[in-house]
Amino acid sequence: MKRSIGFGIVVLIIAMMAFGPASAQDNSQATISALQTQVAELQSTVDARGQKINVQRTQIAELKSQIQPTPTATAVLTGKDAFAPLGDPREIMVRTGNHIGEKYSFCGSVLTIFVAGPGDKYYLGDSKPKGYGAQVQIFPDGSTDPVIAGFDGDTSGIYENSYVCVWATLVDTTSFTNSFGGQISNPLFDAEYLELAG
Repeated sequence: MKRSIGFGIVVLIIAMMAFGPASAQDNSQATISALQTQVAELQSTVDARGQKINVQRTQIAELKSQIQPTPTATAVLTGKDAFAPLGDPREIMVRTGNHIGEKYSFCGSVLTIFVAGPGDKYYLGDSKPKGYGAQVQIFPDGSTDPVIAGFDGDTSGIYENSYVCVWATLVDTTSFTNSFGGQISNPLFDAEYLELAG
């Protein structure tokens, strides 16, 4: 009986050695090793995905560089909206040639108006004379110097001292001799609209 107890203790000691603290340490090492392997695998997956993402970002940037920008629509002004306010009339009096072709709107008092008879025209312009049905000399608001507006529309109700508004393109100067014998040169506007105001 002592022998079987001794044998049982030996088996127990061997079993404890096989499955005891050393085995737990081995199991911990195995677990750590397995986890390190999983971490390494996940890291390589992340790295591969990161490289793929960087490749895709580069491809996207290259594609974007090939896309033409969408043009911004520019408002096209028509009718009276196409004419900018005249501003300081002295600018066109002094520097007429710098503003040829520009469209302006302005209001002012009529100094003189001449309306051609049926089939007749007033030819105005120093460099490129053009025929108009009416010649209207106007003091734009803020100016003591007149401009000339050539106009082919209806001038009914417009007389000297009438207050009018004009939408016109500056096209030239027109020169003439005044009643005192002096040579006068005024900016010439080709009026698209000329209307009585208030």
